[in-house]
Amino acid sequence: MDIAFATATDTGRVRASNEDALLARPPLFLVADGVGGATGGEVASGEVRRVLAEYQPGGPDPREQLVRLLKKANRSIFELAETRGLTGMGTTATAALVGGRSVYLAHVGDSRAYRHRGGELTRLTEDHSLVAELVRDGSISEEEAQFHPQRSIITRALGIEPEVEVDVRETGWQEGDIYLLCSDGLTSMVGDEEIAALLAREEENLEQAAAALVAAANERGGHDNITVVLFAPGTSAPRRAGARSRRAKQRARKGGSTFSDSLSSVRGRLLLAALALAVVVFGAWLLNHNVFYVGVQDGRVAIYQGVPVELGPLAFSSVYATSDVVFDELEPYEQERIMRHELRSLGSARRVVDGYRRDGEPGAPSAWPETGGGEA
Repeated sequence: MDIAFATATDTGRVRASNEDALLARPPLFLVADGVGGATGGEVASGEVRRVLAEYQPGGPDPREQLVRLLKKANRSIFELAETRGLTGMGTTATAALVGGRSVYLAHVGDSRAYRHRGGELTRLTEDHSLVAELVRDGSISEEEAQFHPQRSIITRALGIEPEVEVDVRETGWQEGDIYLLCSDGLTSMVGDEEIAALLAREEENLEQAAAALVAAANERGGHDNITVVLFAPGTSAPRRAGARSRRAKQRARKGGSTFSDSLSSVRGRLLLAALALAVVVFGAWLLNHNVFYVGVQDGRVAIYQGVPVELGPLAFSSVYATSDVVFDELEPYEQERIMRHELRSLGSARRVVDGYRRDGEPGAPSAWPETGGGEA
């Protein structure tokens, strides 16, 4: 069987290191998102990749093979955490195995699997996360889940406990299907509708599609590591190598020129450089005025306007408003989340801070004081 595939991974624009891992060895594919800090997260995701790389075709039912491999990885990560003093490290894992006319999926955590068919995107996994459970029981809506202050908390991961429950399912594939495995660094930034549109636009070139998905997540802020694995069973070799788009083919048949041809001259290159500089300057101004993040000011949780960057004496952010929430009274995981300095809209930043109120009853006063600070 011919399986076209492409991968892309990126640290994003906020994190200092990439804790994601991927594997693309047809017919087996994997995306893993490490948790537990840079060192522990990288170790955990790397370990599940190492274990799944041991896969050999044949043997028992594919679903049993995937479950066995993930449980083996779980045990290995748990033991590594104990021997290396990395208690609490773990990783999500979403694996896919193509066999015959089926794709078998095994899943733990909030990394996802999708199928793109006929322009429609179907989610094939359910997140093992706190907000996903709240959505499933009707406590909050999908829209509310996007801004929930505890949306990063997962309820299941490899390596946290000596035993783990693995979700597994089988789905049939058709010619033209594209399967997507991804970490939440993509889905927390880019909605399903936009993912579907990007896959439809670049369906003839999976490498371009993977790059476009990562770029879209970074354009939205890149708050987390972003990892994408795309594969399409039953496709031809030219597609795997990266075929040109229909539009490019039409131009070639008509003998038409492309925009890149017009830039071959020195004048064109100078013009392009000037345009790039203008875009950078305008982008920096726009980012500093329309982006916010949550931080700490004088021991209290505050909203900052701009980006958390300093170059010598230059600071690219300032305090927009200070709340009455005391940083030291928050739970450790809440403090850690604040110190990530994730970029947000003003409304999102205020919802995050309001979520730290200890009085959650309707009508409770806002976390924002009546005086002092800016109007949020």
